[in-house]
Amino acid sequence: MRIFEPVPPRLLAPNAITAAGMTLGFASLWCSANDQLGVAAWLIALAALADKLDGTVARLLRATSEFGVQFDSFSDFCTFGLCPAALVYRAVTLHGGGAWSDGPWAIALVAICCLYAIAAAVRLARFNVTTADHPTMFQGLPTTVSGSVLGLLFLSLGELQVAGPATHDLLPWLLAALGALMVSNLPLPKLALPAGRFARVFFIVNTAGVYLLVPLRTPWSASYGLALATGYMLAGFAIGLRASSKANPAATQAVP
Repeated sequence: MRIFEPVPPRLLAPNAITAAGMTLGFASLWCSANDQLGVAAWLIALAALADKLDGTVARLLRATSEFGVQFDSFSDFCTFGLCPAALVYRAVTLHGGGAWSDGPWAIALVAICCLYAIAAAVRLARFNVTTADHPTMFQGLPTTVSGSVLGLLFLSLGELQVAGPATHDLLPWLLAALGALMVSNLPLPKLALPAGRFARVFFIVNTAGVYLLVPLRTPWSASYGLALATGYMLAGFAIGLRASSKANPAATQAVP
């Protein structure tokens, strides 16, 4: 009887990156609990980069596995399900204008944060059981994109010098909207290297830019990352809906 089952070496790299991303998520939770909200948001952004990297490494090494899929989902739930909710709760209670501090509104704030985490869990569970049915499209907003948008937006408020009670009080509404998008059936194309030369160069340059500038926390790096993530989300849903309507023309016809 073996106490520890040996792991093929090629599986170690992607799973180590996943573990690193999960560690960043735990650190983000600790920072939110200790009122270091800027660091907490930055750690969420870093974890999003790690989440994209582990899948790429797994495919390059031909190291994809069912264990890796499940392990990645646990990591995503912590980092992009719990951490954004914790960040928003602390930001509103510490720096909000008090709109969410009175009885029913305080309960609503807790409910929104809880529902967001539940939406992330539902999104990840649905992805695990339906991904084979949608090889080129996500159904609903991925938790990674949702967490990235929230974390980068929080950092961008400081970069744009618009952070204040009013902007912090809007964060729960954004959290609720992102949670709804995660459990929706809206189609979103999966990120892949485009075929066109211009599109391919744009994709490579901006991917390299994000992986370089965000970890270094250069000026305006959060706003740059936010623009890319938001652009992917909005343009992606528009492209996905258009592709879906073309694939199912009967669904777009009016019923007589």
